[in-house]
Amino acid sequence: MQIPTHVKFEDRELPPLEEGQTRLVVAAGGVYRERHTQIFTSSARVEGRGLQLADHYQYCRLHCGKLNRAMHRAMLSFFYHAHSLHDGEAALVLLYDPDRGRFRWHCPRQTIEMHWSYGRWWTSDHIRFDNPPVLPDGFLHFGDAHLHAGSVAPSVTDLEDDQDGLHIIVADVNKQPRYHVDFVVDGRRFHVAPSVIFEDPDCLPLSHAPRRWLQQIHVRRYVPYSWSTPERNKNGREEDDDPPYRSRNRYSDNGDQSA
Repeated sequence: MQIPTHVKFEDRELPPLEEGQTRLVVAAGGVYRERHTQIFTSSARVEGRGLQLADHYQYCRLHCGKLNRAMHRAMLSFFYHAHSLHDGEAALVLLYDPDRGRFRWHCPRQTIEMHWSYGRWWTSDHIRFDNPPVLPDGFLHFGDAHLHAGSVAPSVTDLEDDQDGLHIIVADVNKQPRYHVDFVVDGRRFHVAPSVIFEDPDCLPLSHAPRRWLQQIHVRRYVPYSWSTPERNKNGREEDDDPPYRSRNRYSDNGDQSA
């Protein structure tokens, strides 16, 4: 016997329950069986067994194909050289054209913070970057790739900030890279094996990185205020928004990579 089922939303009312009618209501608090008889009208929350419901499981299957080896190596080379500049994190935004099945990297302007302490610069474990305000024709914002200077596991900030899409975390980029890949959809995080998204999970960085990408790296330095250093700001902050990248003969001038 089929029981009418209604989904209750905040912005709409359920239809009246007629006498002799039984229905199920799916709401934020669970599933409810509602009845209207000659004796009573009720709405009682019920468990799956009481409804003879079958088990169901969360899942996510990707239909986008794999990131090709050239794009993968371009990502690793950028992360490798970014890490060599400031020992911190770096990021790339991943775009996707579903009609042509093509991926593309976008390198956003990104800012890393460094603090002077105990006679040396210490790099923050946080990076700030924005998604592109305008996307190339046919491309969608698909996710991002993120270099971690330490653990490959998602940080608390990652877990809070990650929006729907693919999120690639890379660690040990100066050795044998390690990966943690998740696809987030409807607030749920699904783990993805690197072999599912990478054409060659074991590939290594190129010897160079796109120059335009490296020029998007900006370092903001903070130093303690001292009366002996009046040229510094009184709030104890010294900012340097110039890219740390200087050389113009070591890296190629390739733009975004496409699959």
